[in-house]
Amino acid sequence: MSGPSPYLPADVFRLGDRPPTDDAGRRTLARARRLAAPRGQCRFHRLTFPVGMTTRARDQAARLYAEANAPFPASDFVIVRGKDAAAVWWWDRAVVEQALGDVRAYRAGDVLPETLFQPPAEGVRCVDLGDGYDAQIWEGGELVATSWRRRAFSNDQWAAFLVAGGVDASVAPTPSPVAATHDARARMIARIARPPLGWPDVQRAALWTTAIGLVLTGGLTGLGLGWSGKAESLRAALVATEAAQDSDPMFRRARADLAAVRSYQAQMATPDALGLAAHALATLRGLNVTPTVWAVEGARLTIEYPVGAGAPANTVAAALEADPAFANVTPRVDTDLGVVRLTADVTPRAGGAS
Repeated sequence: MSGPSPYLPADVFRLGDRPPTDDAGRRTLARARRLAAPRGQCRFHRLTFPVGMTTRARDQAARLYAEANAPFPASDFVIVRGKDAAAVWWWDRAVVEQALGDVRAYRAGDVLPETLFQPPAEGVRCVDLGDGYDAQIWEGGELVATSWRRRAFSNDQWAAFLVAGGVDASVAPTPSPVAATHDARARMIARIARPPLGWPDVQRAALWTTAIGLVLTGGLTGLGLGWSGKAESLRAALVATEAAQDSDPMFRRARADLAAVRSYQAQMATPDALGLAAHALATLRGLNVTPTVWAVEGARLTIEYPVGAGAPANTVAAALEADPAFANVTPRVDTDLGVVRLTADVTPRAGGAS
């Protein structure tokens, strides 16, 4: 469903899978001030920060995380600042470019996930977007968790979403979906980290780290062979290098950013890859689909199978999404390779490890 949306501002065009074919739709797309990427095409993750990080350091850490964990082969993203956190929203640039066609050139600055146009809330809600349902958890006016499904959430799916978001499922029963509305004050959009962030700090940190590594390696070799004179020289070089680092404020910021990213990575739970794959493959077997490729990496499942094998791609995606362990299921048809590629976010099961 592409075109002007009944709930979005008049100058926002909601993208679909392909560009509009009618003249009126093409003119509207060409003139739109902003482009809304459908929720089903976007991915979300929220980062919490250590106490004492500056806004600039948080932005750099969030960008490091966003680029290191991009979910699509060609990903673009925005970062929404929070009080003690940041939310990263990714979208598939290739899909957006396909939806624009020859109507207008792609510019990342024109695109925002459609959820960013919605007003903040408190607690849990489920938003009816017309082509799917967006479950959301809000705290202090900030979005802390969200999950999209093309069909209404079942009780088990809703419970799995709450477990993943750290909410007691027993006190938040499955809600009735509410109609989507837009935030006239655009409070979330106002918190987007702009302009694009540069990399001089990280590049400087990499140079310093390489220098330290060379000094340490040489120092340990010298000590191991008993070359006391060389070892003393290397110790002096190491002391000088560390002093230079500590006097460089940009390096100190970069070191804090990189430490934050390592902390975020350590917080990522490793799913039961075999168990999750077994659930997915059992679902596909019921539809006469035999995958040629499957993998679980981090919190993402990827499956590929030949075009024309078994049920249509959307039917397979809907069946997979019916399992509470999977959300944000996205089918892509690669006509050049003749395969259907399904990706899905992995969610903890209610009653299981969070």
